[in-house]
Amino acid sequence: FVQTGNVLDALYTQGEHDANETNDLGAKILSTGTGVSFKLWAPTAQSIKVLLFKNDKTPANPAFINMVEDTNTGIWQASAGQKFNAAFYQYQLTL
Repeated sequence: FVQTGNVLDALYTQGEHDANETNDLGAKILSTGTGVSFKLWAPTAQSIKVLLFKNDKTPANPAFINMVEDTNTGIWQASAGQKFNAAFYQYQLTL
């Protein structure tokens, strides 16, 4: 389907506490050092996984984490434990 930027902006940025007030997108190590938070704005995605890799670029265990969407903001999020503080990652989207 065709994605129109203006329509997406209207749906996800006109209210309070929605996508344009979010300032912590991406992968962030938690301030306590106890893990990693992943956030991605992808309101048209059907599902998203965070693929996790070790330092040698082989799949970690677990190899992926499913993200969950906040339908009010279009922001998907997941978290991983401390052992992933220095991991490599990729987002896998299904549109």
